[in-house]
Amino acid sequence: MITSPNIQMRQRIQPFYSRKSIDSIDCRIIELLQKDGRVSNIEIAKSIGISEATVSTRLQRLIQEKYIQIVAVSNPRKLGFKVVGTIHGGGPQNLDSVLSSDSDPNGRIRDEQET
Repeated sequence: MITSPNIQMRQRIQPFYSRKSIDSIDCRIIELLQKDGRVSNIEIAKSIGISEATVSTRLQRLIQEKYIQIVAVSNPRKLGFKVVGTIHGGGPQNLDSVLSSDSDPNGRIRDEQET
């Protein structure tokens, strides 16, 4: 059976767009972005050994399918916040026990530097 080049191209590209999982190249792209969120597509492409266009296409898909998101992470202390903390818990049913274990006798949550 002879098919046109356009059909052959669509058959090659279609599985990439319809995938619902990530492969080792996607994982490598994510890994590089986690190390430096400002790394360029060209640098990613050189590091992995793929084209910049491939990186761009994969990034668009990873963002569109919500595997990754682009966000700015602020430095709360630099922004003037005096106390910065993180609360870890198993859900709303454990909130009282989390607060009681992470708070001082007056009910205030301890600063990360105090623990």
